[in-house]
Amino acid sequence: MSKILFIFVGLSFIFLFGNTPKTDINKTELMNPIHKSIYQPYIKNEFLLKHNRDDCEDLSYIECLQEVECEWDEDECEEIEEENEDESHNSGQNCLNCHYNGGPGEDEFIIGGTIYTDPQGTEILPGVNVIIEDAIQNIFFFNSSPEYGNIWFDAEEYEVECDDIPMDLCIELDQCIWEFDDNECEDNELQVQLPIPPYSITVEYNGYSATMPVLAENGDCNSCHIDGMRIHVPTTLDPVYELGDINMDDVINILDVVVLVNSILGTDQLDEDQFQLADINEDEDINILDIVLMVDIILGENEPDEMSYSLEIQPIFNSYCTSCHGNSAGLNLTSYNNVMDGSYNGAVIMPFSHSASELWQRINFGQMPPGDNNLTQAQINLIAQWIDEGALNN
Repeated sequence: MSKILFIFVGLSFIFLFGNTPKTDINKTELMNPIHKSIYQPYIKNEFLLKHNRDDCEDLSYIECLQEVECEWDEDECEEIEEENEDESHNSGQNCLNCHYNGGPGEDEFIIGGTIYTDPQGTEILPGVNVIIEDAIQNIFFFNSSPEYGNIWFDAEEYEVECDDIPMDLCIELDQCIWEFDDNECEDNELQVQLPIPPYSITVEYNGYSATMPVLAENGDCNSCHIDGMRIHVPTTLDPVYELGDINMDDVINILDVVVLVNSILGTDQLDEDQFQLADINEDEDINILDIVLMVDIILGENEPDEMSYSLEIQPIFNSYCTSCHGNSAGLNLTSYNNVMDGSYNGAVIMPFSHSASELWQRINFGQMPPGDNNLTQAQINLIAQWIDEGALNN
């Protein structure tokens, strides 16, 4: 009886396990979630042994999973492309000194530069849209690189990622085409044209947009835009306050008088911007005369007079601007008519809106005049007031 039971157990074991066919799953079947679960323990163990590899194309699925630089995509092994990979280097350096035909640079550049957050070049600014229009109205689009803030034009490598570009810009770019049916920007298979100088250059970032007031004679941006005069985009917009608004709360009242009195008594110390706002009679001194004028403003007895262009605005241009913006540089600031004529790129003054006026933007953000020769806050405020009053020739 025991022998019969032993034979029965043996036959049962063979029936249950001995007839199981050998599983031979190829890499295509392995992608099926059902089969993948069978191999999952093996895959997890092998994953710990991953190492670097220069090429991924000829690897099997299992081999691909073992490589740090590789990933499996659509039935083939491909090299992993790092996000935010920056192919540039040497922020602020003169790109075209190396990247010329026969030069030590790997590629030949026609345009190259770096975008910063301030004129001194303290910090690079990635993700800035740079739009360049050449002499025959071809438009080129760049985005400052993630690690070094650089832009560059290499004819062999230049391409535009059209997917996320808005319609107004998409329509202007030769490399993109707007598909009205799909309501999206798509690539346009056209041969890239070489940009021809001079160039009109516009930068856009976080709602801020500015165009160079003059045309660039070449694409060697960093040869002119050295420390103190870097191409930069302000990351914040500074507000403009009226004379007398010392505490900068957009209201002139008794609180400003208290701050002014305390500063005269030595109880409070004013910073540079507050000093400019407190010096109502603009005599470079804070005293009892400024208190009298402030009280008059609060009582409505000393409303700011209408600006005089010839007496208050033109002298500022003469002192700071006309040595360059006289008979050259594409913008003439020697007279009212010349100022209102604007530059090659259009108007620089938008009457009744100082914040929309490119001239005010340039001086307020320290882009102009170049170097450390900036206007005082009081002078910037005068220009803003003149514009907001209609930019009149009075």
